[in-house]
Amino acid sequence: MFPKRTLLGAALAAALTSSASAALIAYEGFNYTEANGTTLTGLNGGTGWDEAYPTVEGTNRLADGLSFTGHLPSIGKGYERLASATLTSNGRNWETALSNGTIWYSFLVNPVLSGRGTLGVVQGASSNQNGFGIRFEPNATTATTLRFNANTPAQNPGTDINFANGYGLTYLVVGKLTIDTAASTRNDIWVYQNGQTVPTLTNASVGMSFSSAVTGASIPAFYGRSFGNPNAAIVFDEIRIGTTFADVSAIPEPSTFAALAGLGALGLVASRRRRQA
Repeated sequence: MFPKRTLLGAALAAALTSSASAALIAYEGFNYTEANGTTLTGLNGGTGWDEAYPTVEGTNRLADGLSFTGHLPSIGKGYERLASATLTSNGRNWETALSNGTIWYSFLVNPVLSGRGTLGVVQGASSNQNGFGIRFEPNATTATTLRFNANTPAQNPGTDINFANGYGLTYLVVGKLTIDTAASTRNDIWVYQNGQTVPTLTNASVGMSFSSAVTGASIPAFYGRSFGNPNAAIVFDEIRIGTTFADVSAIPEPSTFAALAGLGALGLVASRRRRQA
């Protein structure tokens, strides 16, 4: 028989996982049992995806996960990508079709060794790796400064968000897509360095980058590219796609607090019973 402490821990993990994915269109926390270094090809975890990872190009593999102070707990591993690696055309498709309206997304990223690349949640076309998400690369004037900007199918970079000496650190990216499939879609992103105040709707204008492009035949798919330094390891984690800011933000949902409170009460009852016995 498992100790109550073990059962409570398992219940807590289940509650957090459920909270992280309950209101989301799609979620990928890379909670895989395979060892670090395992290719993503054929893996099929997370929720809200209509397929396993397709055959990847280059080095796309499991690695240690990332964490961000104040963010929903990270469970499992992370996703590491080396330069000249791509998640192939179409990436990994959502189960949900793309339609007019507002889509929010977030993820953690840690680029090192002057890494460059993109990560998107909506792909521009079946044969095009560019899409709505972020692009990151060294600033042209100082290679140690990490530059983020909003990416679109036309790779219009919009405005830049710069972090001095920014490599080897974890960042929380929060994005908002205002989708009009018959005309143009706007992609807004906010980037927060670990240790900064986590975003709320009242401070989300800080550090914003935005760009717009014709949506056209965009495909709802998680994809990404890397290029530049061949030894540049870039790690991603906790990819969330939802319909509201609360779905993807760093603030735990009320259901999480309720689950924690319930589990805490169970722990007190179990502890009291052990003392009485």
